[in-house]
Amino acid sequence: MTAPAPADATRLRPRTAPHGCSSAPARSDSAGRGTVLPPPTIVRHTAAPTERRPMAGIEFEAKALDIDPKKMERLIVEAGGVRRTEPRLMRRYVYDTIPAVPGRWVRLRDTGAVTTLCVKQISTDAVDGTHETEVTVDNFEETNALLGLMGLTPRSYQENRRTSYALGAVRLELDEWPLIPPYLEIEADDEPQVWAAAEALGFDRERLTSFNTTKVYDLYGIDLDAITDLRFE
Repeated sequence: MTAPAPADATRLRPRTAPHGCSSAPARSDSAGRGTVLPPPTIVRHTAAPTERRPMAGIEFEAKALDIDPKKMERLIVEAGGVRRTEPRLMRRYVYDTIPAVPGRWVRLRDTGAVTTLCVKQISTDAVDGTHETEVTVDNFEETNALLGLMGLTPRSYQENRRTSYALGAVRLELDEWPLIPPYLEIEADDEPQVWAAAEALGFDRERLTSFNTTKVYDLYGIDLDAITDLRFE
């Protein structure tokens, strides 16, 4: 005949720690009333922080050179555009890549609102000929110092003034640089938007260029690569 189970048998059954928990060894209490299990220790797993990935892509842009800023603003507003910012000073350091490659460089830029670090690659002078990979950084001078520790020494420091506008989804940047006349940069997410905005502003395609800033300076007989410190007087 089987002996009946004791009344407190349920208290003697071992407990299994739930998933994600660990339990300490069992012990008896001072009254000898059987096994007493300590409360489980919860193990919490913290998710890894989200990785911030660089932005990369093709720039679709064209420039209208030698413009009058006041007249240009009037044309933008008449076409339905709006001014997004006041004129602001922008500063940048420019570096050669390692190894140096013609048409490719590193740019550290403070826009007055955000500081970015990017690698620019010019493949052609077409509207879609510029490739850019860019990340946001926290501090202009500290990032320059960090790049110096990595072996990147700036070959030039440059300043310009920029006023930003929007015409629908198209970004319009009115840029003023030392030593040359102002120009308007038309930038969009695809080529048709660039040409549509140019037409709305009254520009023929023949009036526009996709030259980078170095080549724009060349048009005025100035070797930008030979200027190590470009500032407004």
